[in-house]
Amino acid sequence: MDLKEFLEKRKSCRKYEDREVSSQVLEKVKNLLKAENEKALKHNVEYKLYGSSIYDCLEGVGGYAGVMIKSPNYITMNYKVKDKESLIYGAYHLEEIVGELSQLGLGTCWITLFSIDDEIKAKTFGTQDKIDFILAFGYPESKPTFELEEYSARHGIEDFVYFNDFDTPCTVEQLYSYGLDEIFYYIKNAPSAYNSQPWRFLIKGENIYLYIEDFQGDANYTDSGIVMYYYVKMAELSSIDAVWYLDNAPEVETNFKYIGRTNF
Repeated sequence: MDLKEFLEKRKSCRKYEDREVSSQVLEKVKNLLKAENEKALKHNVEYKLYGSSIYDCLEGVGGYAGVMIKSPNYITMNYKVKDKESLIYGAYHLEEIVGELSQLGLGTCWITLFSIDDEIKAKTFGTQDKIDFILAFGYPESKPTFELEEYSARHGIEDFVYFNDFDTPCTVEQLYSYGLDEIFYYIKNAPSAYNSQPWRFLIKGENIYLYIEDFQGDANYTDSGIVMYYYVKMAELSSIDAVWYLDNAPEVETNFKYIGRTNF
């Protein structure tokens, strides 16, 4: 499945087959985490692999919408130092892991642990690292043919991409002239907390600036990292070598929270 199709069809998997992931596949997952950790540790983030015992420890105390997801394996996102950079790039690289697991035929689901006491987390994971997100993964359970897919309305491009200022929504024609129309068409499907699509992009001068509307803290930094990742990957398909910088905000009148900038 190519990136465009993956973004259009990407859904969280909340039910898994009652069987272990094969040892051959788990070995590939371990190698994947090793490769990702080489990049993520530069941002004070590390990923670790756990088995099904995590479910027994966290059942009844937290999970997706308050319900713990049962799966054969989990990946933790461990913050060595928890700040804007680690939150953003932790999500950035975890979403890359999601894509790689999909290529192995595995379903995934982000699980938030904000409501779980730190002592319970330390006992569950055997570490004092800060852990607010884990990724459940395994073989997806087949859905009955009569089960309807969940539908979530998506903002149109003009609702989250702006030109020069936040009073001027960017048109598809403008994006086409910059060679950005496909990028934004597909990254509108990037996942975000509660499918809120809080990101707002401002095209100004030679940069694209990323902001968050109604900023809610850590979860929105995570949303930022995910959409930043997909911008870079979609830009690659258009032969754009995109790089994100978490630097100072430009002089723009807005109440939105500034995150960073990239090129196009």
